[in-house]
Amino acid sequence: ALGFGNRETGEGGRAWGRHDSLDDSLPQRPKKGVLSVSPIVAPSAGAAEICSALSAPVIQVAKESSGSSLLTVWASEADAASIYGFTTDLGVPFTASMVDATELTPVHRLYNPATYDFWWALENSSTYASAVKDGYRDHGVGFYASATPVSGCTGPLLTFTRGTKHRIASDASTPRLLAEGWAK
Repeated sequence: ALGFGNRETGEGGRAWGRHDSLDDSLPQRPKKGVLSVSPIVAPSAGAAEICSALSAPVIQVAKESSGSSLLTVWASEADAASIYGFTTDLGVPFTASMVDATELTPVHRLYNPATYDFWWALENSSTYASAVKDGYRDHGVGFYASATPVSGCTGPLLTFTRGTKHRIASDASTPRLLAEGWAK
């Protein structure tokens, strides 16, 4: 599973949220919904370095007519994708790193020209190998994420499918996506 970063929030204590707690200095996008912030244990000193690296908002836009979605750390790319029909802003489902850092793994953007679908996979993973076998072409590293859980700052990202399309989302989005016909 991919890992996604959380940021410290709250007053009078330490709380970690999923994606809704990005600080104001980071580029923001409108969000479709807000995930709850729940207090949990702060990360260890080693984990704190990983957590601080996972600070770039990953923006998700969708092309509703086909179900395709695009993840990017670049707001200009998300905006420009509208000329290809990616006009539904799904907000910032998680944060990642724009640069390689200790304990982070490259996440590759994969594209299948036959199905017009984007998919993301950790470098050297079985998901990556399966996608390439199924006709996906590697468009390079999109961002960097944790390949393993980091206590206090990451949570799993799930891949949902509907027909030939893939969508990456947090576990909190599961009920909505299942109701829309997506499968885990």
